[in-house]
Amino acid sequence: MLKITSLNTDASAKAIGAVLMQKDKDGRINIVSTASRIPTPAEQRYTTCELELMAIVYALRKFRICIYGHKVTLNTDHKSLIFFKEMCSNLQSGSSLDVGN
Repeated sequence: MLKITSLNTDASAKAIGAVLMQKDKDGRINIVSTASRIPTPAEQRYTTCELELMAIVYALRKFRICIYGHKVTLNTDHKSLIFFKEMCSNLQSGSSLDVGN
């Protein structure tokens, strides 16, 4: 039985963070791994939307080895990134979203 996996991201001009979590068979949520970094001076001037999307891409790259081939729920607190959710839900079965190296 596959565990339900979620990837939570958040960003600001001061920090970018991500948490990879899984729900166990008893319904408890366990943290698998965390990642964070400080944006470069240039990145600190990004808009909020750009920072939030950068956090998503950072998290997908960072945890790629853990999530590749698994269904993952992506959680972000930024409402203007709804287009990303719609884009991902429109991917046909077997398709993938390339986030680069």
